[in-house]
Amino acid sequence: MIAQASATLMDMFPDRFWICVGSGQMLNEGIVGKKWPTKDNRNEALKDAVHIMRELWRGKMVNYDKHFTVQNAKLYTLPPKPPVVV
Repeated sequence: MIAQASATLMDMFPDRFWICVGSGQMLNEGIVGKKWPTKDNRNEALKDAVHIMRELWRGKMVNYDKHFTVQNAKLYTLPPKPPVVV
């Protein structure tokens, strides 16, 4: 969902959009009651998420199954160029 939203914003506002990503905070997300993953695991998941988004922004069909399961995902509105990821 974030890859599609980012692609749409890049299309609407060329060269004026960038995305800042993070590995999450227990303060915000711990409320769901699940065991909070270690920082190393969250960093791995973050790298996977950014990898998936970058593949989608390049127009590739993505299948992935590690920290996230993605099946036959593809963006049909691509950004003119991928956004900067901070």
